[in-house]
Amino acid sequence: MPPEIHALLASVDPEAVVALMREVAVQEILSRFRHLKEGDIAIKSYAQDFVTKADTEAERVLTERLPLLVPNSLVLGEESVYRDSKVLDLLDSDSLVWVLDPLDGTRRFKESIEGFSMLVALVYQRTPIMGFLLEPDLTALDSPESQKVYVAVLGQGLHLNSLKNDPIRVSPCLRAHEEITASV
Repeated sequence: MPPEIHALLASVDPEAVVALMREVAVQEILSRFRHLKEGDIAIKSYAQDFVTKADTEAERVLTERLPLLVPNSLVLGEESVYRDSKVLDLLDSDSLVWVLDPLDGTRRFKESIEGFSMLVALVYQRTPIMGFLLEPDLTALDSPESQKVYVAVLGQGLHLNSLKNDPIRVSPCLRAHEEITASV
């Protein structure tokens, strides 16, 4: 791993990102689950491409707060790209860029069914160096600690909720199945 990437990774506290994601998920997304009002839903580019108030508010809060965790970092959110695709140029900067989809699976969320998540990645010169996936616990909508967050860090594997936990291991059978499937 190049030394600058190692230094960048050391400058980020993944635990703080996990805590922020959990907080935003509970306050901005899960508080609206099964409680969307008619004015909280809009169509973007085609009939099944929805955006909700949960999407926009979660993106707004993450956009404000993620740069506080990593000074001089930039944010590229799904809704900001929809409004102006030129923000994709942020990926060409020399800054760390947070790339986020605060509510992946908006249609499922809108329909009040499980299968949505929150995605956050930290990218340096178009290379993902950290990734976070929050899988909501729909039985504990008001509990930040109950929300599962998968954390992947370049060179450190995938962990559940914290880098302090052992990496998640993939069974050899699953790996073999994936290799066979990919070659077909």
